[in-house]
Amino acid sequence: MQKLEKIVSYFPKKSVKIGLITGDISQEKRINLFIPNPPNILGMSPDLLHYQLYKIRSRNGEGWRQFLRNLRYIVIDESHTYIGAFGAHFANLMRRLKIAIDRVGGNSEKLQFIFSSATIGNPAEMAMRFSDRTNQPERLHLISKSGADHPGRTILCLQPSDIANRDACQIILSWLRHDLSGIVFCNSRTAVKKLLLIIKQVADKKGEGFLADKVAIFYGSLRFDRRQDILKKLQAGIIKVILSTSALEAGIDLPELDCCLVRGYPGSLMSWWQRIGRAGRRNPGLVIFLPLAQNSLDNFYGKKPDLLLNCEVESATFNQNYPTILGKHLECSCVESGVPLSKITDCFGEVAGVIADSLLEQGKIYLTQSYQLWGRGYPHRHINIRGHAQNDVELVNLNTGKSFEKMQMSLAHQEVFPGAIYFAQNYDGELITYRSESLDLDRKQAFLKPLGKKYNLASQPKIHLVVKEIDKLTEHKIIKTKIQDGRLRLSLIWGEIIFSVTGYKLLATEYQKGVEIIRVTDGDNFEHPYQTQYQTPVAKVEINSAIGNKLQEHMKQIKQKIKADNNEIIPDNFQDLWSCNPDFIGLHSMGHQIRFAVPLVVLSSSQDVEWFVTKEAGQTIGYFFDTCDGGNGASEAIFNQLLKFAEKATALAKNCDCEFGCPRCLTHHS
Repeated sequence: MQKLEKIVSYFPKKSVKIGLITGDISQEKRINLFIPNPPNILGMSPDLLHYQLYKIRSRNGEGWRQFLRNLRYIVIDESHTYIGAFGAHFANLMRRLKIAIDRVGGNSEKLQFIFSSATIGNPAEMAMRFSDRTNQPERLHLISKSGADHPGRTILCLQPSDIANRDACQIILSWLRHDLSGIVFCNSRTAVKKLLLIIKQVADKKGEGFLADKVAIFYGSLRFDRRQDILKKLQAGIIKVILSTSALEAGIDLPELDCCLVRGYPGSLMSWWQRIGRAGRRNPGLVIFLPLAQNSLDNFYGKKPDLLLNCEVESATFNQNYPTILGKHLECSCVESGVPLSKITDCFGEVAGVIADSLLEQGKIYLTQSYQLWGRGYPHRHINIRGHAQNDVELVNLNTGKSFEKMQMSLAHQEVFPGAIYFAQNYDGELITYRSESLDLDRKQAFLKPLGKKYNLASQPKIHLVVKEIDKLTEHKIIKTKIQDGRLRLSLIWGEIIFSVTGYKLLATEYQKGVEIIRVTDGDNFEHPYQTQYQTPVAKVEINSAIGNKLQEHMKQIKQKIKADNNEIIPDNFQDLWSCNPDFIGLHSMGHQIRFAVPLVVLSSSQDVEWFVTKEAGQTIGYFFDTCDGGNGASEAIFNQLLKFAEKATALAKNCDCEFGCPRCLTHHS
């Protein structure tokens, strides 16, 4: 936006008006933005456009209506990020926008859509689906090559590391010693904080604490002003290296960086290319891929680095006609501008008629005598454009009374429950340990007390998960296996996921003769668990007795060999084999392998789907479920293509050098 304003500053005075609507701009300022005339160029996020469309009916919304009547160009930046549930919501938002334009006297057919995307497998298809012009391919002009100069990058692919944080620390400190700037991508906020802690510890031991002061962590839940402060300090050279989650993959202009370290495979080739593109933009850059030895996908690409550079990038996937998502947007559109009954299929697709009938039966919309569909109330508040509830909790420093972060409610349940230990970096670059004193769900605030630089403390939530079946979405499938008479029963259901934090353990780390020892020092069980609930598609997996018998037989053979190899003593790390049911272990292992394979089949992350195994009426059952309300398509893809997922998962398992399965194969890591 700043670059656009600079360009416009060269135009004749006041000839072009630019407007920006963000969450920090008050309602009054948003209204005044369109008075006396609307802006010629308006920048806003999809989330805010979702709410702004409701203003069509407002008494003081004439400026907004005038803007829509005159709208000719729609620029969608970073369009490759709109995948899964987010993509489905965005496609329906574009449908609503086109209807709104027509209803206020504009012409949506004259709209020119301009999509800006990083490397992606199906840019043309994506553009036509978002613009809802799949039947007008002649209107698409694809620019598939960049004309910009490219100085080149040197890419180093390292061997998978058992001590990735230590190795990353040495690489980063070497950059800093040579006054190089860089960015390090990790796959979670926890990984980012752990890496910063190690950098500070190692730098202090070497008398180089001043180097660690030039490192900052960056993730989405930081306050806007803190994120801006970090980027300004990077531009000024005060900060030289940023440790980031995917928050800096796209959408933010960074000053020229010399180096990029990708610590762990990011989940898709698209994200890989987006991350390494942060270095070497103007001058030659260095990219280092540091795979984690504990992760199957990292080992896969670590041993076959040519696939990182030569494999075809994934295609964007989303289902804009997903009934739950489409129904919510159809309801909003009926409230905003009304939908002519005769145009409902043209505007919202083939399944819209059936969904409209359901909404009519529920009384959520109604039909006028002129055959117009209108809605009631304000359904917008119940839609989460990005697939998760916009239900943020503020983290407040008890000593200062100031908020320093925001995070989703579901994360707050797991990370800032009363008694939790939480790490955050302050404006001076220091990593501070906090203890949560209280979590007020009504006020959406967590109050944290600073403990200083006590890095040896941590907390671990006690988690309880329940999957409740609500409805059947389609007929079940019986899948044959290579086991004689062995069958899998696969069902796609609509389920409720109930995720509870029931208590916690307080952990302390000690070092004895160079060995890290973690012990439980305290803990508690909550009288009322902190609970997250949402509904989503679920792929239910059941096995028959033939598979169960084969698993028991196979497990017996493994146990005998382990005992024979260890003088009839059961090693501690194999105790679970003797205490767990073979069905449970078999299904548990299968589910983790399928999760690992998700990015090899569809453009989704392994984090987009969860796997849960439980006992019900004496039977062991597994559930794949999407990790966002309403679903993102991952579980549905597993239901439809289980054999393809199994094929990729088998390849990953064979890529591991263990004999019977190991943490790398059987558990999921960040």
